[in-house]
Amino acid sequence: MPDVSALVRRLSHRQHQYHCLSPECPSSAAGVVGTAGVMVTLHRSATGPLLRALRSSQMPPPMLYPWGSRHVYESLLETPRPAILDVPRSRSPDCLEERIRVLGRLAPVIALVPAGVDASRLLDAGAANVLRRDMPVRELAARLLADQRWFAAVGAPAPRRQSVLPPSAHSGRGTGWLLLNLLLSSERPWFWHELCLLLGTGDQPLDRRALRARVERLRWYAARYGVSVRVDVRWGLTSFTAEPSIPSAPCLLRTDRS
Repeated sequence: MPDVSALVRRLSHRQHQYHCLSPECPSSAAGVVGTAGVMVTLHRSATGPLLRALRSSQMPPPMLYPWGSRHVYESLLETPRPAILDVPRSRSPDCLEERIRVLGRLAPVIALVPAGVDASRLLDAGAANVLRRDMPVRELAARLLADQRWFAAVGAPAPRRQSVLPPSAHSGRGTGWLLLNLLLSSERPWFWHELCLLLGTGDQPLDRRALRARVERLRWYAARYGVSVRVDVRWGLTSFTAEPSIPSAPCLLRTDRS
């Protein structure tokens, strides 16, 4: 049986954090409901049939991205909104919980999981909601739409720091632009294992040597815009942060709720 106490704790946290929980809240009619959402999948080919079924309902079809795609992370950084994480196959609970934690740093996560997955563990890991992906399609679409209305009503969960890079930094986007904006998007440092998981694939994290090479290139890239990338090693954990390095440099950061 699910851990009822964990579910109660999660609901209590929601009620404390937000002022409106009802999908029928009047302010929920605008915004996210009429726009295409974002779906991240761990197995693209297995998500295809579900996505086609959802398109047959009244739900606006979400944009589908594989886990690790820089395009989905760029999209979430630019336009904060919920991310649907589709898990077509059973996975190790620890691995799935960690993926929810790391994706949850960019967006509220709605997890679609197969039968047998303990929803309470994923809620404790930070999932905004956990739904069975094998439920009837009309019911699943209705519940996803209700979640979208709910997030439209409550807005962003918390303030976060965002980068404001000059227009020249947006031309020819690549892994350097993404990695820099990931570091600038949060007051909290990014840890080595988080970035390896986020930038890897649905099957395996990014190799540590590959991430090390990206960070070395990033330092040169960031310096062009007056940003210093710092690497700290404490208690065996490696973390990364980015801060403006030149006081007189153009403003690169702002704090808002967007």
